[in-house]
Amino acid sequence: MKKQMRYFKKILFLLFIAPAILISCSDDDSVDPRLERLVGTWEIERVLLDGFDVTVPSYEDFAILFRSDGSFFNVNGDPVFTESGGFWEFSDTNENRILLGSVDANLNFSDNDTKLNIIFFAPDRQIGVSGRSEGLSGEYQFFLVSSEQDIEP
Repeated sequence: MKKQMRYFKKILFLLFIAPAILISCSDDDSVDPRLERLVGTWEIERVLLDGFDVTVPSYEDFAILFRSDGSFFNVNGDPVFTESGGFWEFSDTNENRILLGSVDANLNFSDNDTKLNIIFFAPDRQIGVSGRSEGLSGEYQFFLVSSEQDIEP
């Protein structure tokens, strides 16, 4: 009788509990496609401020690295990006928006996700810092291309 009970428990386990465990271990850890598109290094093509090209001399060597942990690092981002890094997160309300530090920016990808346009309004202060020189506020458009360059802090 004990032997039959042991087999019965094994059969119950195989029929009910094992499938429940397998279902609960399904692939729930899928990566957000926005994250896959954004993470990596992006180099500058050009920068517009209120429609005027301001790439040279301020941003001609600009690059930004978005990491999957929600941090970013940039080089040659002054005067808009006066700090070399910070934190970002996707906006909950719009899949094409990102909170870049304290700035709400719009993201547009093109050319099979090898080009990125970041559009934001810079207030009368530096991103991540409390003060800004006059005349630097306005709508910025950063036109970026995906890069294999490795920039690190």
